[in-house]
Amino acid sequence: MNNWIAPSDSELDQLAALAVRPENRVYFFDHLENPTWVTPLAGRGHFDNPPDPVPADEPGYVQFPPWPEGRYLVRMAPLVPSEVAEVLKTVSPSANPRVGSVLLECVQALPGQQFKELAPKTVEWITDPGSTQSLDWFADEAASTICRLVREGKTKQGLEAAKALLRLERLARSGENDETTLPLPPEPIGCLSDWEYKQAVETMLPDLVDVAGVQGLRLFSGLLTDAVKFSKFPDEPRDSDGHSYIWRPAIEKHPQNMDRGVRSTLVSAVRDAAVRLAQVSDDDCRDVVELLEEQSMLHRRIALHLLAVVAGGADLVGERVADRNIFDEVRLKHEYSELLRVRLADVSSEARSAFLGWVFAGPDPETYRRQTKALSGLVPSPDDEVAYSEQWKRDWLSIVAEHLSGDEAEEYRELVAKHGEARHPDFLAWTESGWVSETSLTAQELNEMSVDTVIGYLADWEPDERVSWGISPTIEGLGRELKIAVGERAPEFSSVAHRIESLDPTYIRHFLSGLETAVKAGTSISWESPIRLMASVLNHPFEAEERLPDLDRDAGWNPARGQIATLIKEGVANRENRILFELRENVWSVLEPLTRDPQPSPADEAETADLGAMDAFTLSLNMNRAKAMHAVMAYALWCRRELESRDVDTAEGLDLIPEVRTVLEEHLDPANDPSIAVRAVYGRWLPWLLLLDEQWVTANIAHILPRSPELAALRDAAWNTYVSWCPPFNPVCESLHHEYEAAVERVPSRAAVGFARESADTKLGEHLVTFYWRGCLRSGLLERWFELADDETAARVMTHLGRALNNTEGGVELEVLGRIRALWDSRLLAIAQEPESHESEASSFAFTFASAKLDDDWSLAGLEITLRVGSARFLGRDIIERLAKIASTKPAEAARFTLKMLNGSNDVWDHSAWRDQVRDVLSATSQTVDPETVEHRTAIVDYYVKRGELDFREFAPQNRVVNP
Repeated sequence: MNNWIAPSDSELDQLAALAVRPENRVYFFDHLENPTWVTPLAGRGHFDNPPDPVPADEPGYVQFPPWPEGRYLVRMAPLVPSEVAEVLKTVSPSANPRVGSVLLECVQALPGQQFKELAPKTVEWITDPGSTQSLDWFADEAASTICRLVREGKTKQGLEAAKALLRLERLARSGENDETTLPLPPEPIGCLSDWEYKQAVETMLPDLVDVAGVQGLRLFSGLLTDAVKFSKFPDEPRDSDGHSYIWRPAIEKHPQNMDRGVRSTLVSAVRDAAVRLAQVSDDDCRDVVELLEEQSMLHRRIALHLLAVVAGGADLVGERVADRNIFDEVRLKHEYSELLRVRLADVSSEARSAFLGWVFAGPDPETYRRQTKALSGLVPSPDDEVAYSEQWKRDWLSIVAEHLSGDEAEEYRELVAKHGEARHPDFLAWTESGWVSETSLTAQELNEMSVDTVIGYLADWEPDERVSWGISPTIEGLGRELKIAVGERAPEFSSVAHRIESLDPTYIRHFLSGLETAVKAGTSISWESPIRLMASVLNHPFEAEERLPDLDRDAGWNPARGQIATLIKEGVANRENRILFELRENVWSVLEPLTRDPQPSPADEAETADLGAMDAFTLSLNMNRAKAMHAVMAYALWCRRELESRDVDTAEGLDLIPEVRTVLEEHLDPANDPSIAVRAVYGRWLPWLLLLDEQWVTANIAHILPRSPELAALRDAAWNTYVSWCPPFNPVCESLHHEYEAAVERVPSRAAVGFARESADTKLGEHLVTFYWRGCLRSGLLERWFELADDETAARVMTHLGRALNNTEGGVELEVLGRIRALWDSRLLAIAQEPESHESEASSFAFTFASAKLDDDWSLAGLEITLRVGSARFLGRDIIERLAKIASTKPAEAARFTLKMLNGSNDVWDHSAWRDQVRDVLSATSQTVDPETVEHRTAIVDYYVKRGELDFREFAPQNRVVNP
């Protein structure tokens, strides 16, 4: 500290000139460690104007620039707290969350006196309307700062900030005032995401309640009141709590609590805060209960739960057990039941007798009659009334069964014997999942029968239509067991497959699926009979003439037709148990008609597009005609393999399999087949089409990938499927070079593929960069792609390159490494020239660095840019692990970059995750006496010791004592 020298005016002037360039400013303040600069820099106004959000490249989006000056203040706060505090007093709230995060980090780093002086300013930073627009970015820092405010005695300010952090508003839904649609239930939202909201509440609750006491409870209770208000429709009664029994059936933790939103978080918060306070004494318990009962029905539920779980307060429990209004209020039933179940033994005999008297008196019969007529329009019979009354008593008595004896217990046992055990009597509704169709026989039972017996049973058995769907055995359930049995006994069943032609189509679909399972597993079967069965299916109409009732079975033959296509595709695959080539004509006689299946129709694809459920390729795996086209391609490759094995010259291409050529050309005509699902098949098999007949592909590429705007959907279906699902084969690069050029000019296309909705532009870039490092891409095309791609897309592609290096075992050819290095050199130059536009791409260099495939000097130079422009924290362990290996030859660089990684992390747990690797760096540099290395090592040790990692003291210089 004594060696630090304050800056001269000329140095400050020089800084002002250099700081005009953002990269210079970032570099300077990220490397500045001299605390004597704080006041001079403040005098020159360097901290006066933290960066505001700036418009992003995409309309409607903004970027949040970093604030390196603020990061410098964070590092200086423990060293010169008074000077830093003076600076912070002048900093206004910012709409840039990166600034807000730094401000809170900085004030947290100050000692107690300066921290308390800045309490009003801290509250201003958190509560300012501009700041709250992006609180998710620094919710953790805000919550921990609020906790410290309360602990430091600034309770009023802490509560004010907490209220702003957790404030709620009503979720606005599109079409809310549309009288033609059923409105969605209202719901509150916070200025934080649901996850961050929950984390903030859990962080702050202990301090707010333990220090602020009932004020802390009132804060959370008031927020819950807002949540209830925002959960109600305008016309609901005043005492409504937004139907909390639906979205929060139980106050305690319970599997029935499905809601994960802010209102459920607040229920748990009020519950935990109330219990925390009520445990202090009976007087505190009464105060808390009365506070809660003054509010909504949901608060009253929490009060009853509180009395059930907190010891003491027997008089309060007795008062509520004997309250007829609570007994009759169905919205309180679960918590009232919980109270009875746990505490009935603690109340007076008078209270117990009152409750049991109401139960044995039975329900109000007039209410039952009125409700039954309103629901069904029928008046219940006397027998119905008796049964209802007995079941009602059974339900109540089941809740307190452990507390019953004598005649009371005997009557309860009689009711159970007559009506069965009560099922969830304290819940107004109960939700269960995991239902599957029932079956009359299991696969094991079917396996104990002969094949003839199984076929006979399937032909004779019928489901009971009088029993509700999902409860009794069904055709679907039995079919599922049949599939298992066929898969296990495929040779037996396949030989007699034609004998099930007359069975329900559900059974035939499962039968064929069972054969497919066996074929995939390598089982050899006889194919003649299954092919005959499949041909018989095609004689049935495309759709059932009459829709069947809802009995859990296939409504027609379409599902079985789709299963035929997948079975043929597996049957002609390159495996030992494939279909004999002598059955070629038989196979084609089944497959060719499937290529004319009407599914998908334009309406099918339009409906799927409206739902946004599937891209073209995924659609092709689920629609019959497209499934058949996939099978056609597998059939074509089967023919080629079989012909080659017979020494037939396959240079004639599709001339050897003209039936395939005819089908392929027929479906390339948009007038015949406008389906994007079918067109995606051409993209998925494009490399293999080139293998089969390159001349045919060349002649038809304009039809496969049409250039006219009106056919863009078909082109995109084929091309996006190709780049997304096909590996980049070198021979294909030259054949499709013009198509790659055209695709590059369509960037940014914004097209998404697959269920993960991955970017098609990214997949295109991955193809190009792979071709580039292999040396088979013409110059200029990859550079053009980078010109057009945005930062995130470029980052994903360069991450793909880095991962490829990481996944390559052993060394990489020097020529390949040279091309990769040349590519990164061009990208790093672009990043250095416009760092604000390449933050994500700069971060992606971390993967290449971690691969350790390129030399140390070059890799460290790239890492310098990464840490200056982007971030490497998501790969922190791997980065520091390599730095540890470099440390023996470059100790100063290894220590410096490790320190930069630590100082640049915004995650409070990164240092813990990286500790082993950091220790390796410190060990590897322990013998170094170079002043720069010693300085960085000391700073690393300080970093860890200040965070409680006292074992790092062993790496401190021997003449220096490090205090936390």
